[in-house]
Amino acid sequence: MKNIKYFSLTILFFLVLFTSLSFAQQDDFQLYYKARKLLQQREYEKAQESFELLKTKYPNSRYIDDAGFWSAYILEKQGKDSDSFDEYKKFKNKYPRSAWVDDAESQQIDIAEKLARRGDRKHVNFIVNKLQSSDKKIKYRAAVSLGKLRDQRALPVLKQMEKNGDKDMGSVAKSLIRNVEKKPIKVTPRFRARPDKKKIPDDFQSKRRTVRQPGRRSSEKMPDYRKQTSGRRTASPKIGRPSRGSGTKSR
Repeated sequence: MKNIKYFSLTILFFLVLFTSLSFAQQDDFQLYYKARKLLQQREYEKAQESFELLKTKYPNSRYIDDAGFWSAYILEKQGKDSDSFDEYKKFKNKYPRSAWVDDAESQQIDIAEKLARRGDRKHVNFIVNKLQSSDKKIKYRAAVSLGKLRDQRALPVLKQMEKNGDKDMGSVAKSLIRNVEKKPIKVTPRFRARPDKKKIPDDFQSKRRTVRQPGRRSSEKMPDYRKQTSGRRTASPKIGRPSRGSGTKSR
C-alpha cells in the first residue's frame, strides 16, 4: 500500500514538473516571438528590452542564444557599430556552438569594413585574420571586404574566388582584383593658374598723357586757322561736336 502511494506521488510530481516546464517553454517562446515581431517592425528599443527580459527571466531557454545574436544585431541597426562588434564577440565566446556563430562573424566583417572606412584601421587586422578561416564563406567574405578597401592582402583569395567560384562570384572577384591592382589616377588641374599681373610703377600715373574728353574744349588756346584766300572767308575747323543747325548757308 505504501509503495503504491509513493509511486502515485512520484508520478504526480513529474506531471506537475512537466506541466510547469511546458508553460515556461510556452512563455519564453511567446516573449521571443514578441521580440522578433518588434524587430521586424523596426521597434528597436522595445525589441531590445524584450530580448534582455528573455535572457534574464529564462536563462535556460532554448532561444537564449538567438536572443544574444539579435541583441547585437539591434545595436548595429541603431548605428552603434563599435558596441555591436563587441557584442558579437561576447556572443561567440558565450555560445561557441550556436548556429548563429557564422552569422555573427559575417556581421563583424561588415562592421570592421565600415569602421576601417571611417579611419579606424585597427579593425582591418580582424578581416585579414579571417582570410585563414576554414569556412570558405567567411574567407571569401573577408576577401571581398579587403578588396573594397583596396588591400593587397586580399589578392590571393580573390584570385582563388575568380578561379574556383561560381559565375557571379568570379565576376565580383575579377572586378575587385582590378580595383586593387590599378594604380591611383593622377589628377591634373584642368586650367592653369593665371600669372600675376605686373605691378604698375608708382610714377606711371605722372607719365600718362591727359586724354581730352569728347565734346569739351581744351583749356589751351587754339591756333587761328582762318586765312584770306581770293577775297573769300573760309570756315574755321570746329572742335568738339557741332551744334544742330551749324554750318555756312549756301548762297
